[in-house]
Formats: sequence, C-alpha cells, structure tokens
Amino acid sequence: MINRLATMLHNFCSMYYVPDLKPRLVYLLDHNMLTGYKQIFAFEFKKCDSVDSTKFYWSIYLILFKKAGKNNTDDVLNCVKDKGNELGIKTLVLATTNGVTAQRAAEILDDFNIVAVTHYTGLTKPNFQELSESKRKQLEASNVKVLTSSHTFCGIGRAVRLRFNTYQVDEIIGETLKLFGAGTKVAVEVSLMAADAGLINTGESVICVGGTGTGADTALVLRAVNTLDFFKLKIREILCKPMLY
Repeated sequence: MINRLATMLHNFCSMYYVPDLKPRLVYLLDHNMLTGYKQIFAFEFKKCDSVDSTKFYWSIYLILFKKAGKNNTDDVLNCVKDKGNELGIKTLVLATTNGVTAQRAAEILDDFNIVAVTHYTGLTKPNFQELSESKRKQLEASNVKVLTSSHTFCGIGRAVRLRFNTYQVDEIIGETLKLFGAGTKVAVEVSLMAADAGLINTGESVICVGGTGTGADTALVLRAVNTLDFFKLKIREILCKPMLY
C-alpha cells in the first residue's frame, strides 16, 4: 500500500507538469503502535537539479493517530511546534474545556501567540462556565488569550432545532465537517470565533487545534477568515488527525 501511495503522488506531480519532483515516503512506526497508538506517514517532495528551488519545494507530513482522544494531545502540540517553526507560523488557536490543553500548549509552545477558546457559558448547565476563574487567570498569566463566546456552529440554529426539531445551516455545516472527525470541526470553528473576536488576523495562515471530547487530536493550517466570509476559508494542510473516530 505504501508503495502505491508514493506512485500515486509521483503521478500527480507528472500530471501537473513537475515531473522532476520525486516524492520520498518515510513511514515511521511509533513504539506504541503495537498497542494501537499512532502511525506517521511523511511525504517529502524535493527538487531535482533541473527544478527551480524558488518555485517547487513541498514537505508534507501527515500524522494519523490510531484513535481519537486526549491521549494524542502532546503529539499534536509537538507537531504544531515543528510545523509552525518550519512555516514561520506562530499563531495557534485551540479549543479548551477546563484549561488543561491550553496550559500544556503554553508549556510546549512558549514562543507562540496562543488563543484558547472555551465552551460557552451555560453549555452543560445554566450559568456555569467549565473553565474556572483561577485557571483562566493562570492561562492569562502564561500569555494565553482566553475567549468565551457563542459557538459558530451552535448558535441560534440549535435553539431552532431544540424547539422545532429541525436542523439549521450552522449545525449542518458543523456535522459535515465532522466527516473528517470532530477535531476538524472544532479547529475550523475556533478559528472563526477567534477571528470574529479580533484575536487573530484574517487573511493570514494560522494553526488551529481541536479534539474529540477533551484534549487534542487534530491540527490544521488554515487561512483565517471572519464567519461572514466562511466560504473563503482555506484549509492549507492537515497536520494530524485520528483514523478512527
């Protein structure tokens, strides 16, 4: 299967008139793979002498976790660190429920501009915020910007569903993004929320992290936009995601 993937990528290069680009597939088997942890596929495209280095160089890494969930959090954040340094992207937007993921990000990514997006107040019960005030202050002391607001894909449309038992466009978009896993939906959603709050610049590439339940298992490089420009949002790269979700 691995050889077929490399062949497909080489054929893709040839189709788009860059025949001198030769993909190299690195397959890394993590020491925990035998217990069902993760596997890493890394495709590298490097130029041959006949290709202008200013035009063609791609380094594509995709980490596939065996299962979704918070056990992948540190691997996701280390992936963000490596890719952020490679691309020169130092803005990270991530989802956090009780602040644990955001605090871990602050520890690993101490030179990043980090925006942590919480659940909205009242999600689990009336007038209750899952991120404690003490944890919020701890994050802010670590230079993490904390955002609490309505969720882009869970706003007035959810009220309509709960009242009239019919889905609206915001939740339909959210459920569609979940075809790639809950973490993908969350990563896209928090980017929109952060942009609308003015905490990241639209039109720029940022790294966004989401998870399934708690923790992190998905990271994307995307072009940030406001919610009203949703269809101009571009997912540039999928850095990591779970295979089973």
